[in-house]
Amino acid sequence: MGRVSEGLVATFQLLSKTSNEAATRVLIRALDSPHRLIQECALETILSRRSEAGHLEILRRLDGVNDRWERIIAHYPGRMSRALRSAILSPDHQVCSDGCRSAVSFHAYDLVPTLVAALEGPPNKNTNLIGDTLIELARHLQAELSGLYNNGNRSDLETVWRYLVSTLELSLQRFSRHHRREIGEAFLLLASKDNALLKNIMQDPDHPAFVTIGAIFSGSQQEGVIGLLVSLLEDPRVPSVALSAIVQRTDPKFVDYLLKDISSEPSASKLSNLKRITDIGWLNNAQAILSELDDESQQGAVNFLTHSGLPRVEALNLIVYLVENGKPGGRRAAAVALGEYDSNILRSALRRSTSDDQSPSVREVAEKSLEKLGRSSEGKGPVSDPKD
Repeated sequence: MGRVSEGLVATFQLLSKTSNEAATRVLIRALDSPHRLIQECALETILSRRSEAGHLEILRRLDGVNDRWERIIAHYPGRMSRALRSAILSPDHQVCSDGCRSAVSFHAYDLVPTLVAALEGPPNKNTNLIGDTLIELARHLQAELSGLYNNGNRSDLETVWRYLVSTLELSLQRFSRHHRREIGEAFLLLASKDNALLKNIMQDPDHPAFVTIGAIFSGSQQEGVIGLLVSLLEDPRVPSVALSAIVQRTDPKFVDYLLKDISSEPSASKLSNLKRITDIGWLNNAQAILSELDDESQQGAVNFLTHSGLPRVEALNLIVYLVENGKPGGRRAAAVALGEYDSNILRSALRRSTSDDQSPSVREVAEKSLEKLGRSSEGKGPVSDPKD
């Protein structure tokens, strides 16, 4: 306790052990002491006591705490669970807000069943806040599992993950009672593509959660949900609800994620599913979208245009656009792809690249594609001709 006098040390030790709730009121007043060490001793003592009133007071003050208070509170991760539960379930909006914010700050995954139970109950003015908190906790756990943060033991996190997925699965099985989208989104943040319940929902249009899961896949901006949706392209029997969401989405975040995912050589399953895509929602605005992508995503765009079932004339026109206007990586990938098709228009685009492109590597690739086609032979027709 730093240089606090022995008398104060003895006083705080006594206050930590007494069951008299008056001690909590004394300690709360000590939190406002002008002396930092007394504040911190009072904080530690409150945390060491099983006093819900004291813990709720700390929650109320969390917005203004300094780094030292945060470190002290972090040493008592389980002590405030009861207060957090009470705060989350409080009808008082500010108290509930303090509890929800603290649950996220403390990564209090053990409170997920409390949040789920609250969402399944009658709606009230705090319901949306509780739903947002559930999604944020699921998002944070998903990020920890993917390695974005290094805040805990991997095996411990996986144990927590299995518990939370099981909790959310049980709630989804009661979906007809509550219809809470947040429970579906939290589930998709944590579920794997092989999850049995997810497969059952996607394959059963009569399942109460079918429409909601499809809507979340079609619109969620959560990276974990987008990643799960794109990963379903690995499934040789990708459900139509997932493929429909992939085809319909036009938001830049999703398009970028999808194209990055296929920027290297796609697997056989992905290639098979790409061939099933004969239209895509962002096709009418494709040039504007493609122009904003980085090298890796433009390379993925070339793979998508080459292997999808889009009309050949539209796909090749966009590849020509990329060879002339893309980033260096996109132009290289487009120049390679054009070497697989033979027409006067495509040859002309490659010839312009060999002479006009500022990147030596792009000029070299374009030259090789022309050599592959045979420089002296005549092009076989318009860009709409299929590959020969």
